[in-house]
Amino acid sequence: MNKFLLIASLIFSIQQPVNLDNDIQKVILELKYQRTILEEISPIESIEEIKKLKEKIDIQEFIVSVAKQHNVDPQLALFIVRRESNFNPDVIGDGDKVCKRTGKPIRSRGLFQINDCAWPEISDEEAFSVVSSTIWAMPKLKETPKIWSTYKFCKLWYEDCPL
Repeated sequence: MNKFLLIASLIFSIQQPVNLDNDIQKVILELKYQRTILEEISPIESIEEIKKLKEKIDIQEFIVSVAKQHNVDPQLALFIVRRESNFNPDVIGDGDKVCKRTGKPIRSRGLFQINDCAWPEISDEEAFSVVSSTIWAMPKLKETPKIWSTYKFCKLWYEDCPL
């Protein structure tokens, strides 16, 4: 079984080999809003990479679900997270900047890069949680999306900007 079919089998918990035509089409349809994943499928070298891919798909599905609940464009939500953290809930960014309020280095945390200077009330546990950060971010994305520079400069910086 080739690596793509192995991934499809693991993603959908199929125990037997997949039907090449029908099941690959199902996988492609399921991931149509996740083009970046299709680009990352080959080559897969280890079970760890497959687990990371599955986790990334689960995160994206959750983001899409919460975005729809908040009437936020799922493509925009996925775009913001892909550009801010590449779907890594453990990432920390902006350490080279200093918070004027505290004088300490800024830490932008998690999927949505929740900045501890701008939002000190958001704990690390919440910022690094896929569920908490996504639920926190959706109303902000709907009401004040320009808090993310990715959104503010989307058309200037990114060819794949969904705006």
